[in-house]
Amino acid sequence: PLSVALSLTASKLTSVDKVNSEIITVPYTDAATVATLILDHTAYVGSGVGGTDGGYVYLSNITASGVEKIFVGVHAPGLQTLHANDEDHRFCTLMPGEFAFFPYDYTLDISVDASAANQTLEYWVFDRG
Repeated sequence: PLSVALSLTASKLTSVDKVNSEIITVPYTDAATVATLILDHTAYVGSGVGGTDGGYVYLSNITASGVEKIFVGVHAPGLQTLHANDEDHRFCTLMPGEFAFFPYDYTLDISVDASAANQTLEYWVFDRG
């Protein structure tokens, strides 16, 4: 569908000194319930200095099948409400098999919620060395 050439190769050697990963089952909550905090910005050295501290985040909805979603929110501490009706803090929505990879400055928290029970999320945090 594109009328331009698209280069799908990119390379950059990046130093990483710490890696955290986890696979979780995202609890389904209603709009009045707090979402699941997966990345607390205060847990990282030098947190809060945008453009100086940070790393990279990989999120993947590894749910085997279905059409249910995982909602990803980026927010200040204590603002973890994140259901289908709460789009104020929504960063993205991952369908089964979809993923996101992005730089992260450690200035905000990241939380997740799901549109149904038993959605599985894999996440990795790569700390810039």
